[in-house]
Amino acid sequence: MVVLLLGFAIDLPAHVFVLLIFFGLLDSSIHAISQFWMSSSVLEAQEFANGSYLFINNMNRAIGIFIGGIFLDSGLAIMIIITSVVCFLVACPMAVYRIRKFPHLR
Repeated sequence: MVVLLLGFAIDLPAHVFVLLIFFGLLDSSIHAISQFWMSSSVLEAQEFANGSYLFINNMNRAIGIFIGGIFLDSGLAIMIIITSVVCFLVACPMAVYRIRKFPHLR
């Protein structure tokens, strides 16, 4: 959805700037919550959990950027949107499962 919004507003730099700021803040908030969830689930080794989260997060971004670059280079830009939707559809049930399975770790 973000990619589509940016695509429609590409001719209006002020709108693109506002969208990037808004979704950047939203993205940062989501990462902070995820990092808290991971750190709070391993009470014995919170530093290890925090380091693992940062490693996995950075590795996922690097792999995602690499694969997205391959899609863009081969002219399959629509695959970036499809992959984002599929990842979202997989992440939602996993988040719901985590919340229901461990309600005391919110």
